[in-house]
Amino acid sequence: MKQKIKYIFLILLSFINLSYADQSIQDRQKIISIGAGVTELVVALGMEKQLIATDSTSRRFVELYHIPSVGYQRNLNTEGILSLQPDLLIGSEEMGPKDVIQQLKQAGISIVELQNNKNDVYDLLTHIMQIGKVLQKRQEAENLVSNVKQRIEKITQKNLTSMTALFLFLPDNRQVMAGGHHTSIDGMIQLLKLKNIATEKEGYYAYSIESALKAQPEVVLVAQRGLQQNIEHLFKDYPFLTQFQATKNHCIFTVDGQALLGGFNLTSLTESERIADQLKQNPQCHVL
Repeated sequence: MKQKIKYIFLILLSFINLSYADQSIQDRQKIISIGAGVTELVVALGMEKQLIATDSTSRRFVELYHIPSVGYQRNLNTEGILSLQPDLLIGSEEMGPKDVIQQLKQAGISIVELQNNKNDVYDLLTHIMQIGKVLQKRQEAENLVSNVKQRIEKITQKNLTSMTALFLFLPDNRQVMAGGHHTSIDGMIQLLKLKNIATEKEGYYAYSIESALKAQPEVVLVAQRGLQQNIEHLFKDYPFLTQFQATKNHCIFTVDGQALLGGFNLTSLTESERIADQLKQNPQCHVL
């Protein structure tokens, strides 16, 4: 009997040791995240202590955790990343160049490249579970998915009126651009039950001011270039915005630039919630 109890005890002890070993490996894992949305998820799943670097689109995390940036997500450098000796590189499909990614794989670095299907909230749910699996944070991922689904449901319950919408990106001294099909802003517009009038093309593309004013969308969304760039600053820099009836109806909204990076992300969801609240509170939005 004593031998049997001892045997059971040793088995239990081995499981405990394996559990601690797995936890130890997880705690020692050195991660580089590429893309603001990806970095958000790594942090949301409780792995911020394992982050040793990220990219320039994740600037606020660089400042918050005092970690280096490896540069812009589309222009990564092999030597710079290898010098940090990461175990794992996680990024969106936007990271590159592809030859750099291939070189990093050949150097033995594990790479997880998240694919965007429609750049919508369902991509976000998929990415949460994918990253949770890779980081051995399945329970945390399931909890986060549950939270995101609850937030989606609250937006849906607002029963927003189906209105036409147009997103405009206003780069300095360059052509105005609209957010077309297969963009995170289009995913936000769909979640808000609005109708994107710029979906005849995919991605972000040149869009004339004349076309925008002629279309007179009921809701206008404009990319926010910085924390200090509120709607009044935009009117000063881009006077044509005041010619929209949507502006007169207080149905023009800025969108945090972080919501547009690397596919539909947690910031995209937060911005969708904010805009949904403002649309619900303003009955003038559907009056043209």
